[in-house]
Amino acid sequence: MRAIYTQSLSNFLKSPFRMVSIGLFILILNLFLWLIPSSSILEFGFADLSLLFRTIPYILMLFIPSIFMNFVVEDFENATSDWIFSKPVSALTYWGGNIFGGLTIVLFFLLLTITSYYSIQMLASNIGVIDHKQIWASYFGLVLLSLVFISISSMSSSVSKNQAGAFLLAVILCYSLYSLPGLLSSMPVFSGGMDYSLKYFSLDTHLEILSRGILEIRTVIYYLSLTGLFSFLTIFYIKKRLV
Repeated sequence: MRAIYTQSLSNFLKSPFRMVSIGLFILILNLFLWLIPSSSILEFGFADLSLLFRTIPYILMLFIPSIFMNFVVEDFENATSDWIFSKPVSALTYWGGNIFGGLTIVLFFLLLTITSYYSIQMLASNIGVIDHKQIWASYFGLVLLSLVFISISSMSSSVSKNQAGAFLLAVILCYSLYSLPGLLSSMPVFSGGMDYSLKYFSLDTHLEILSRGILEIRTVIYYLSLTGLFSFLTIFYIKKRLV
C-alpha cells in the first residue's frame, strides 16, 4: 500500500495543472471570504469563520473530484493497471493507497485555510475572543465531509469510462448528498415531520451540527457509514473491471 500511496502523491506533484488547481481554489475561497462584499468576513460585522465553513464544502465538491477523476480511469485507459495488478497488489491495496494519497492532498489544502483562522484571530484581538472549540470542531467536520467526497469521487472514477464523466458524476453525487435533501425538505409536500427526516440525510445538516461545536456520535457514524458504502462500491467495481 505504501508504494501505491507514494505513487499517487508523486503523480499529483508531477502534474502542473493539479498543483495550480490548489492555488486556484485557495484564491477563489479567499476572494469569497475577504473581497466579495456579499460574502466578505470584513462586512460580516464580527470576527467569525462561519462563512469559511459554509463556503469551503462547495470548493471541496469541485476540488476532490478533480483529484480523483483519473483514479481508476487513467490506469485502465493507459493499461497501467495490467502492470500494477501483475504485482502482488489487491484491489483493496490499490484503493487504500490512492485514497490515503488523496486524503493527504486534501488535508494539505485544508491546512492552507489556517491562514484565515490566523487572520480572524488577529481581527478578534481587540473586540473579543473567538470560539476555538467551535472552529476545530468545524475542521473535524470538514475532514469527515472530505472522506465522504473522496469515497464518492473514487467510486465515480471506478464506474466511468473517461475522466470527464468521472468528474461530472462525482460533482453531481457530492452536491446531491450535501444539499439536495435539505432543499427538498423545504418543499410543502414534505411537511408534517417528513421534512425533518429528509433533512437528516443531508451532509450539510450534520456539518452544521459539528460547526456549532457539538460532537454527536450519530453524525460521525453517518459520515463513516457513507464513506464505507462508497468505498465498498469502489472496490467492487475495481474488481469487476479486472475480470
